[in-house]
Amino acid sequence: MEYKEINELLSNLNKLRNGRNKVGEEVVNKIDINHPKQDEEGLSYEIYALPFDKEHFLRLTITTNSYGEDEQITGIEFVKPTKKTVTSYEPV
Repeated sequence: MEYKEINELLSNLNKLRNGRNKVGEEVVNKIDINHPKQDEEGLSYEIYALPFDKEHFLRLTITTNSYGEDEQITGIEFVKPTKKTVTSYEPV
């Protein structure tokens, strides 16, 4: 990755979020707007493909206030996918 490419990508995060590069999203804490709790924050992660790197992705941490409003990007990380095996025990 070149700094010039990284700077171009980070200079306009709205363009990135409104584009078609989103490959995943994980909602960690969704706010119930009908029953907001004081000091509770919504938390989610959005994953975007990088146009200049096929092995790594950009993960944005998104938070909201206790009403599910005032969305803010509170974190930016470069990540790579990892596969994990999960064992689940089902009734016979």
